[in-house]
Amino acid sequence: MEQRLNNRMDLHFQELKDSNHADLEQCEERLYAYHDNQYQNMRNMVQSSVETQNRFIQTSIQSQSDLFSAEFQKLSMLIRGDQSLAVPDDAAYPPPSQVITSQSTKEKAKSKLVKD
Repeated sequence: MEQRLNNRMDLHFQELKDSNHADLEQCEERLYAYHDNQYQNMRNMVQSSVETQNRFIQTSIQSQSDLFSAEFQKLSMLIRGDQSLAVPDDAAYPPPSQVITSQSTKEKAKSKLVKD
């Protein structure tokens, strides 16, 4: 009788041990799945952030390039003395009539600056 009781207890403890082991394996699998999911979320967030930064940089470069091109075109028209250029009133550009074109006029302007 005692032997039978010991055998039953051993069997019961073995079943508990097996059940506990299976529960631990399931827990471990869920933990790995959770970590994998967190890693994917983090990776996607970083990738999205990098793509957003790249779009911002490209847009910024393009707008700076457009601005530079427009300013360069205005300046080249002013240098050529193109009268069809519409310059805003508050622009810091001298009117085409005041643009120094000849060497003698440049020298007069320099001498006037030196005297002042």
